[in-house]
Amino acid sequence: METLAEAISLHRAGELERAEEVYLTVLKVDSTNPDALHFLGILYHQRGRGHEAAELIRKALLTAPDYSGAWTNLGNIQLELGNLEEAEAAYTRSLSLDPDQPGPLSNLGILFRARGRPEEAVAMLQ
Repeated sequence: METLAEAISLHRAGELERAEEVYLTVLKVDSTNPDALHFLGILYHQRGRGHEAAELIRKALLTAPDYSGAWTNLGNIQLELGNLEEAEAAYTRSLSLDPDQPGPLSNLGILFRARGRPEEAVAMLQ
């Protein structure tokens, strides 16, 4: 049986088509698997399917609301889609779960700078 670990390995190796097939196979067995939903969302984002990616990650977060990495990736996707409020909310949630993550801190700094909030940007980037 194909596994999530196999899908992730294929994904990391750049074999996106095959990784997608395996993620979908995993989801046929367990349609709420948060890791499969999250990583398939990342894969869709890499393929320029940002809206679908965000929906998959939101589904993952329904099952695993404390999944800080998924919140960070949802923030990244929302930022690229231009949904700044949603991006800020996702990064903030991620940091509330794991305050030592550098990614959401720096991304919030960039987001705050883009939104004309320089003091907050500096605070995040420091």
